[in-house]
Amino acid sequence: DTIDENKGIFLDKTFRLHRSINAFISSTFYDSRLNSDPITDERKIMFPKNSIIQEPGIYFYPVQHQYNSQKSIEEARIVKKLYKELLGSEFIDEKNEKRELGIEDILTVSPYNVQVNYLQADLGDAARVGTIDKFQGQQAPITIITMATSDSESIPRGKNWLFERNRINVAVSRAQLISIIIFNPNLLQ
Repeated sequence: DTIDENKGIFLDKTFRLHRSINAFISSTFYDSRLNSDPITDERKIMFPKNSIIQEPGIYFYPVQHQYNSQKSIEEARIVKKLYKELLGSEFIDEKNEKRELGIEDILTVSPYNVQVNYLQADLGDAARVGTIDKFQGQQAPITIITMATSDSESIPRGKNWLFERNRINVAVSRAQLISIIIFNPNLLQ
């Protein structure tokens, strides 16, 4: 997964990923060679006490639905609920400066333009919603990934496309602190 030491240089430090996200990213995509700079531990989100999320990391949010191919209203409802829950939380950056989490602090990613367009209309123009390709190289404190498809038979481009390693890597690794992946568990059957 990474370049041999005798063939080039591997930049082994991330200034984006908190170690709780990087543990997965490094072991899955970078031969466990990618390390988080200590500065990533300085960023924090003070979540509401009733939030399902309290610590940095990767979270799976299961949702049941049927017959969805490229759009899921059920997952869009969860995305909207998460926005309401998370927006306004206190964010502390690496310089110990405090501010409220705003709509620009959340990247919402879907593999399908149909889901992206639906979410954009629902969340408003200020929301950062797009496909994985749109967000390559970008970052935010939080990413929300909505897979939209109900099961493996409903995937329009096939399982290999939906679960392609590089696409999953890019989607999850846009997050500085929290990555929430919403999908129907039937996709894994």
